[in-house]
Amino acid sequence: MKALVRLSPDITTKAPRTRARFVRRLVANLRAALDAEGIPAEIERDHVRIYVDAPDERALPVLRRVFGVHSVSPCLEEPAGELDDLVRRGEELYADAVRGRRFAVRARVRDRVPYRGQDVNVALGAALARHGKVDLTTPEITVSLEVRGGVVRWYTETVRGEGGLPLGVQGRAVVLLSGGFDSAVAAWLAMRRGVEIDLVFCRLGGEAHERAVFPIADLLALDWAAGSAPRLFVVPFEELAERLAADVIEPMRQLVLKRLMYRTAAAVARLVRAEAVVTGEALGQVSSQTLRNLRALGDADGLPVLRPLLAWSKEEIIALARRIGTHDLSAGVPEYCALVPRKPATGASVAALRREEEKVPFDPFAAVRAGRRVDLPHGMAGQDELAVTEIPEGAVVLDLREEEEARRLPLPGALRVDPLALDRLDPAEFAGKTVVVACRRGLRSAWVAFELRRRGIDAFHLAGGLSRLRRPSS
Repeated sequence: MKALVRLSPDITTKAPRTRARFVRRLVANLRAALDAEGIPAEIERDHVRIYVDAPDERALPVLRRVFGVHSVSPCLEEPAGELDDLVRRGEELYADAVRGRRFAVRARVRDRVPYRGQDVNVALGAALARHGKVDLTTPEITVSLEVRGGVVRWYTETVRGEGGLPLGVQGRAVVLLSGGFDSAVAAWLAMRRGVEIDLVFCRLGGEAHERAVFPIADLLALDWAAGSAPRLFVVPFEELAERLAADVIEPMRQLVLKRLMYRTAAAVARLVRAEAVVTGEALGQVSSQTLRNLRALGDADGLPVLRPLLAWSKEEIIALARRIGTHDLSAGVPEYCALVPRKPATGASVAALRREEEKVPFDPFAAVRAGRRVDLPHGMAGQDELAVTEIPEGAVVLDLREEEEARRLPLPGALRVDPLALDRLDPAEFAGKTVVVACRRGLRSAWVAFELRRRGIDAFHLAGGLSRLRRPSS
């Protein structure tokens, strides 16, 4: 597959030297993303475009997930030739595609040749009008081409990317990851602005809490951190929470807990030379996130606290969590509410919060040393008793991938299901059968297999996902 990759406007508007640096990082991240999937590729670039040649259709969804990519178009690449050559070739390529349909032609010419893009639009449009109907407003199909460097690239499909800045061009931050919807989305938004991240998980619920959060950290690393190597710092907070419950007045417990989490994240930030702490707080969403409480919480031991979701609604956060893939995993993370007060403080003062915080002696660096660091992805989803590495003969396969990806790369015989609609599956339909749940990376499928087991279905999940299964052996 040859693909034309367009740069995010966040890159193209930069000064030439900055833009060149950002494009170099973007190319490196694209290579890392393709390498992680075992997809060989050749990548070339000029000052406004990147061109990828990869002999694998899996490259398209991989490319669009790399931050800094505005859009991707699979294309046919040929020598450009004269205007008559373009018209003749364009009619040959697309006569059947436009037959009986409304179409438009969009040409961009960036070479010193005796024709312009509009000349191509008119001439090729007239030729294709013998087969379809020109409609520049609401075309059913758009025949597009770019002439640049003596080469013409033909395409009819454009897939939107995530835009933003290439990961790594804006330094490093530490993200407080709870496992809920908000913190995972905040981590994603920070990465989309070019920030490399490490994750800090202050564990409140023991091993069960940890197992629920690990797949979320893995997904962020696998799907969205191409070109980086995020780490997860697990810091046990169970005993600390018990001390808070005993020593801090009830209305202030959650705020003191947050302060200690800020300080823990700041300690990690100093260890990894990060420049800020990122949280998933949204203004007014819960009692601890009122404007006065956020003011009282202050910074993180001298480091700025970034809140990408500050003005977001819960509905908007959940919608983005669905799109980036963390929603289903976050929905399965239990809440630990032992410190939730019946009448929480909604307008704490800085002085009052500090007085309560002083009741709990706390050394954040000692807390971090008592925990552990995990290099991501760590693959817990592939190490449990429900994991299989191959699909057994005769097994019923449930494909959890998005409809577009499942259509582009079909798994013969599989039943595509929506992981958010598991209630529609009747356990009686699978009586006496082995069910294997598969997704692209093996993260979502682990959660779904566990849920199906709870409903009496003999379910397993494909460790490493379909990407591993499809990857050719080396």
